[in-house]
Amino acid sequence: MKRIKEVKSVVSVFVLTLLLSGAVLTVSPFAHEEAPPPEPAGCTSQEGIPCTQMCGPTKVNEFTAGDEQYIEMSQSRQINMLSGTSIDFSAPCIQGYHAISGGYVFLPDGATINMDELRIMSQQAHNDAVHHTGSWVVSIYREHSDEVDNCLNVEVRAYCVK
Repeated sequence: MKRIKEVKSVVSVFVLTLLLSGAVLTVSPFAHEEAPPPEPAGCTSQEGIPCTQMCGPTKVNEFTAGDEQYIEMSQSRQINMLSGTSIDFSAPCIQGYHAISGGYVFLPDGATINMDELRIMSQQAHNDAVHHTGSWVVSIYREHSDEVDNCLNVEVRAYCVK
């Protein structure tokens, strides 16, 4: 009975991901109101070059359900995205964990790109059973445009299980 409840929880994450694939961040049944605030994310950027900031990866939440251990990871990145290009944004899981769900949000800080030109091509888990790693990956395409503003800021979340 305990194992059935755990499986139902994991399945509900997948169902919500499918239903909300175009939504901002996917809702997780593991989240709760007492979640601690995210740890400060180490951000880096190329000195003197705008729109190059990368923050994370950061562990946002950690919890246990039955015998399973789960974590929520976050990573954000600013990038100059030229028209007609596609870029993958990701949030990696900690070593030994595999991604089971995730989501993304466009962040307004520093963004100058026309959001109407962006298309989400895919978002999915990338897991490597050999190296025991995983991540949630979002592929974004920018349509051809004459716009000169190119700065895009994206945060990706990964829900991972050990």
